Amino acid sequence: MKVDFTGKAKGGEPVVADFVVHVPAGQESLNVVVPWSASRFQSNSKHAALPCEGSVRIGETVYAMEPHECRGVQDFGRGLWPVPLVLELGCGDRRAGRRPHRRQRRREVDDRHRGQRERDLRRGVMEDLRWEYDPSDWMRPWRVRAEHSGMLDVTLEPLFAHRTRMSLGVLETGGVCCFGRWSGTLRVEGNEIRVRDVIGWAEEFAHRW
Repeated sequence: MKVDFTGKAKGGEPVVADFVVHVPAGQESLNVVVPWSASRFQSNSKHAALPCEGSVRIGETVYAMEPHECRGVQDFGRGLWPVPLVLELGCGDRRAGRRPHRRQRRREVDDRHRGQRERDLRRGVMEDLRWEYDPSDWMRPWRVRAEHSGMLDVTLEPLFAHRTRMSLGVLETGGVCCFGRWSGTLRVEGNEIRVRDVIGWAEEFAHRW
């Protein structure tokens, strides 16, 4: 997938992006259909740790994007969602030695009424995740835990918080996405994996559409 973008940074500097997102052969993805009711559903396809190649220029500074260290995420969805809907999402990835990119992903979808969930940690965390963060201060740490199994206990230390909001009367969407570094512990098939300073993000978005 090729991405071409032009715009302006917050300070007014021109931004030009020209890069390609590669999809390696055999790349794993998360694909789910959530049946909210007999008339509402949600279909999602999420592709993480996709190598990116190209450049981003901000003002006179050019940032080269090398596939071995720059990766992207593609999130594609369709459906008829319940109203209102609150989404909590976290994602991160890293390269382990000389091996191909490994994903360490966390995701929860929570409408706070119907109890439907999605989650993915390679082979799956089959329980609800506990999210702990402070909506009054988004730059405080975000902690995500699998309390029952102990498979997941990670914390995001935010570096930047991006806020968006759009209101069209009866239709409204908005939330915050915090970019930062994940650290903590994963337990998979009896093995404990410690992660440190894994680049990623966590977000909370509320929708009425």
